[in-house]
Amino acid sequence: MEKIVAVFFCLVSFTLPNLSQAQNNEDGWGLGFKVGSTGLGLELTRSLTDTINLRGSYNFFEIDEDIDDTEVNYDGEFRKNSIGLLADWHPWDGDFRLSAGIYYHFDNEINIVATPTTSASFIFNDTVFDATNIGSVDGDIGFKRTTPYLGIGWGNAAQPEQRFAYILEFGVQFQDSPSANLAASNCTLPLNGCAELDAAVLAEVIELEHEINDFKLWPVLSIGFSYRF
Repeated sequence: MEKIVAVFFCLVSFTLPNLSQAQNNEDGWGLGFKVGSTGLGLELTRSLTDTINLRGSYNFFEIDEDIDDTEVNYDGEFRKNSIGLLADWHPWDGDFRLSAGIYYHFDNEINIVATPTTSASFIFNDTVFDATNIGSVDGDIGFKRTTPYLGIGWGNAAQPEQRFAYILEFGVQFQDSPSANLAASNCTLPLNGCAELDAAVLAEVIELEHEINDFKLWPVLSIGFSYRF
């Protein structure tokens, strides 16, 4: 997928005329505000030609989410804070655009804490453990920090004909399959019982990674408005 994004940027670069000739009184900057599946976003757009814009963004996303894909229930805190660098191509010199770029995530993980599924009990790998004897079980689900992006949208923040414009965007971030980490701490079972718990938790990690494999694609849907200055 990184190769596809690289090809897109190469095609964009071939369409760019000499910037000293392309820059004129119609060149502009646009500031955008948006909300969607990447959280709250702030964008800065620079027009390069009549049809090509360069867009930088900062996105803030945090949400509490319960995860119950396996026999274990988890309280999850999902953080996905990122910056992005995108190229927008407006093929018909209008609002419609094709976009490609890359996001770097300062946070791209879910912190998880296991909670009892029955009365004060945990079930790991079909084995029941008394919650009072195993301490706590927590960890995280992590994703790639750098994710390529492809999308389509409407809105041109740097369009000279209008001061305000809307933003509507659909796309996908390619963050690959997530990896899970999970560990038990403060186990008070006998030594062989703690070893059995560790083996069951390791089996739970494998099952959890299998169940959350669909998270390798993160859908992007956002709406907002922009101001040209």
